Amino acid sequence: MNAFLNFLLFSFFTTSIVAQVGINTTTPDDGSLLQVDGTTGAFVPPRVTTTQMNAIPTPLKGATVFNTTTNAIFVYNGSIWQNQTKNEISNLTLYRNFSGGEALQGDSTFNNFPIGDGVNEVTSIDTSVFEVVGDGKIKVLVDGTYQFSAGLSVRNLKGGQRKYILAIFKNTSRFGYLARGFASIPTPATNIEYWGVSGVFQLTLNAGDIIEVQYYVNNDGVDLAADFLNIGVIKM
Repeated sequence: MNAFLNFLLFSFFTTSIVAQVGINTTTPDDGSLLQVDGTTGAFVPPRVTTTQMNAIPTPLKGATVFNTTTNAIFVYNGSIWQNQTKNEISNLTLYRNFSGGEALQGDSTFNNFPIGDGVNEVTSIDTSVFEVVGDGKIKVLVDGTYQFSAGLSVRNLKGGQRKYILAIFKNTSRFGYLARGFASIPTPATNIEYWGVSGVFQLTLNAGDIIEVQYYVNNDGVDLAADFLNIGVIKM
């Protein structure tokens, strides 16, 4: 115990006087507050899951952890935890080819894109940033600016002027549009055509926000035979 107390007192006074600490060295560089030398061991920062990392209260800018969920070093930049071991942009991709085998509502109501819950519909995801919580429903785990894209195609849009909307809902409230307009399909109404629409929308979100990507199509109440559907998200 006396030896331990002496070590603490020595470290305190050394740090107070010269503002430097050396481990395995008696001559720390004058530009270092802490210098660790060694050839048989490694420096190990705190090891935490993504949930534990995001629950750290008021981390200091520069705080460092090893995230065991993603097996990566993260550093807090003052507003978000940033992955230091990858260069790619954090992204999420949902996709499915229904080949006409999924019925979409054509009754002029808003409905979530029916992708996300199905097997193999999540084709790529950064789990430190995104969580898919249902069909067309995405939770973001960190603050930031995000860009959403979505596309929808069907096999049987009826003839005439057909109103369509691709919308972003934030925390259950309509927030913006990826696309909106009228599709002009050759008449009469009994004529049917393949048709598709896509769009992009960018917004700033807080950790915990939930986004729903929804569609609205007027097809005189006739169900639409879905062909391809996709949702993409990148964190800017």
